[in-house]
Amino acid sequence: VKVSVRVRPLSRREVQRNCVCVVSMEDVTTIVNTKPPKRFTCDGAYWSYDSESEDYATQEQVTAEIGGSILQNAFGGYNGCLFAYGQTGSGKTYSLLGEDNSPGMIPWTVREMFVEKARLEQEEDKQVRIWVSYLEIYNDYLYDLLEVDKEKPALRPALRRGSTSTSELGSGAEKLMVRDHPKFGVFVPGLNQVPCETPEEVRRLLAFGTRRRAMAATAMNDHSSRSHAVFVVKIQQVDPPSQQPVKTLKSMRLKSTATIATQKGGEGDSGNELHSRINLVDLAGAERQSKVQAEGLVMKQGCAINKGLSALALVIKELSDRQTKKGATAGGIPFRASKLTWLLKDSLAGNSKTHMLANISPACESMSETISTLRFATSVKAIKTVATQNRCCRDELVSSLRREIEQLRIQALGQPPQQQQQQLVEREKLMAELTRDYAQQIEQAKQMQAARDEVLTQMAVSAEGLHAAFGVDGETPYLMNMATCPSLAGCLLYYLPIGEKRA
Repeated sequence: VKVSVRVRPLSRREVQRNCVCVVSMEDVTTIVNTKPPKRFTCDGAYWSYDSESEDYATQEQVTAEIGGSILQNAFGGYNGCLFAYGQTGSGKTYSLLGEDNSPGMIPWTVREMFVEKARLEQEEDKQVRIWVSYLEIYNDYLYDLLEVDKEKPALRPALRRGSTSTSELGSGAEKLMVRDHPKFGVFVPGLNQVPCETPEEVRRLLAFGTRRRAMAATAMNDHSSRSHAVFVVKIQQVDPPSQQPVKTLKSMRLKSTATIATQKGGEGDSGNELHSRINLVDLAGAERQSKVQAEGLVMKQGCAINKGLSALALVIKELSDRQTKKGATAGGIPFRASKLTWLLKDSLAGNSKTHMLANISPACESMSETISTLRFATSVKAIKTVATQNRCCRDELVSSLRREIEQLRIQALGQPPQQQQQQLVEREKLMAELTRDYAQQIEQAKQMQAARDEVLTQMAVSAEGLHAAFGVDGETPYLMNMATCPSLAGCLLYYLPIGEKRA
């Protein structure tokens, strides 16, 4: 696992509290100015503290160096993962999402991905297809951020974030679970995988999901993420017919056994394919109650965040100890301790080329959190994953999955145990995804996008609705907040009664 460290500038709050910078960098070494100074060496160090410095690392530089490496591996058929880690308000979401004039890792990756897609299709005559998914882990429950609730599309996010009971969490709360498969790896049955043909389609999905993500303002951060978010990109490359392997009698029999009428490729080709998956993970920041000064629901959210991060730290420690041959235990790694660690299982100890971006604050008041983040980064750096190229024949995958389904059906005869029945349903969903025609996926995606646009419209409130809700005259002027983060824009409203003077 490669690890990089990025230092952000002092925040407005830190400037108001007269905080000073206690962090410096030398090449790839980050130094915390304690007595004596503590030094942490990683694979990369980005000094984004002072824009006037000659060593200043711009957003474009960070995204190009880290994102470029992950994207290159993905088009080579290797799974990749980038997860941003750090205390609350350390700049994780900015590094991943950025702003309009300085796009982060996800928008940059999307843009360059379609540039490479166009090049491969034009110069190498390959077919390149892209799917995206977007989910969050909120209070240790999985939510599909691209899901459209047809019954209550506008109310579902509010119910979900304000609820304390799982029975009120909506239709998707109890259905999304993390599963593991020996060939497909970690997956989430029922998660929307949306095919995209242009970068604009991906950006619209990203904006929709970000708008529904749980956010809140705390004393430490005005744009605090209250959940862990994972943006997943799947890339499929199909070789041109001239490079397809010669069909043998065995392969023809496999295809006959699979009895596939339509396939994901759409044209019926089932030869040599290159698959890869990129997980872009925005972890919510660890919080100290004494600093964030949270109450009620926000405090409960912080407890869930810290619990998930503690489970992640335990997994990292176990993996690091095994790599360094110190304190290795006979038991297994506790990936199932939380949904977060189970979802990142392949990225931390499986088939993936993983990169961690440790975001830290330079302020003196955050020194203990900064040291903790850097120690965590050092532990992650000791982990080694085994990435393999994902080249396969879809016929063989479908045939293998079909045999597995038949075995589960035989085992489920009579009075099937609930676990076997659940596995059967999940495998059938996988089969449906593998054999679904690509053109049908595109058509369905267009229909769902129209439904998402309708959801965004219903989530907005008209001026007439505002006046009626607050019982004020339609001529009363008001102020509404604007924010670079779409989930926080339009959340505050100030009426200015005519004739009243206020200081």
